[in-house]
Amino acid sequence: SSFFPLFNSRAGFQLFYPVFHRTLTFFFTWALFAGWFISHYRTPKFWITTFFLNLFFLFYAVVPFIYYIVRQAREKLKGLGIALLDSFIAFGFSFVIIRDYSDAQYASLVTIGYSVVFIVMAGYLYSRVRESIDAFIVLLAQGTLFLIITVPVLFSEHWISFFWAVQAVVLMWAARRLDRKSLATAATILAVIAAGKLLFYDYPFVFGFRGWQHTLGDGYAVQLFERFLTSLVVVGSLYMCGRTARNPKPEKSHGPTMGIFLYGLFALVLFAVLNIEVSACFVEFAAKARFAAISVLWGIYAAALIVLGFRLRARLLRRTAIVLFALTVAKVFLFDMAKVSTPFRIISFMAVGLLLIGVSFLYHKSLLQNPP
Repeated sequence: SSFFPLFNSRAGFQLFYPVFHRTLTFFFTWALFAGWFISHYRTPKFWITTFFLNLFFLFYAVVPFIYYIVRQAREKLKGLGIALLDSFIAFGFSFVIIRDYSDAQYASLVTIGYSVVFIVMAGYLYSRVRESIDAFIVLLAQGTLFLIITVPVLFSEHWISFFWAVQAVVLMWAARRLDRKSLATAATILAVIAAGKLLFYDYPFVFGFRGWQHTLGDGYAVQLFERFLTSLVVVGSLYMCGRTARNPKPEKSHGPTMGIFLYGLFALVLFAVLNIEVSACFVEFAAKARFAAISVLWGIYAAALIVLGFRLRARLLRRTAIVLFALTVAKVFLFDMAKVSTPFRIISFMAVGLLLIGVSFLYHKSLLQNPP
């Protein structure tokens, strides 16, 4: 009975594509399936349910594409939004029944299959209908999305942050090519979620960072590769998303603001990750030098912000760097003097002093050459 709404129109296939008919049939198809699933599905019906479930997915994912090809591209390719929603609904049901029937990891076969369907359609458009660049990008993004979902299905913990960050870059790239603010917003939200998960879940619960003790799990070297790789990808995705968002089409005004926000978040997350790693490293291998090392790190980071601020002509970066330098100097005089032993205190003073001299010279020279 779930097939009835799909063809309940006088012109059949021809009338399927008006927006009202397409949306209505989509809604009733999945409503009927959901009602049947809640009332009648049992584990022995796994295979027949899987068959019809993926048949519904293919109908809404592939039929708009076939219609477009049959019409020889005389119209714009429609139905891509419904196809994406359709694929998520089908995957949700598939995940539930596969988890109950066997193991949730086998749901990766579904995500790979959906990815192949979208990527094949995107490849066909790219090779045969080059003018359909918008549809190609959307289909490619959808295929990439399910390919990326595959790994969190197979793995867990910090790898989810890893692939959320990669997907954020893909979405921001698609937003740039399609000039879609909604996609750019989705990419920004996903990047923020990935960064938040890295700092507030992965580091304390996966890598075992103890804030008060400044230690990592069973030792600094344990999970070192996973930590560095995940942090690099998440931080790098913030930078790439910010860089992409700052280069929109000239008539759009939302890109620069979003880019500045992502650049700022990139700087904050990078600063937090560096502090965690440096602090944990020195606690384990040179505990007496930890506070001096943090002071040097703050000075180097502030100097890098100064250089970047002049290069990008960003006054906010320069002011942030000056504030960080002030905090560094206050920390050296008020905290390091009491907590750090003499050799490391001398090194801390010398390093921060040299950085201040170098940055002061750079600041003076840059202001003379490029007045603000």
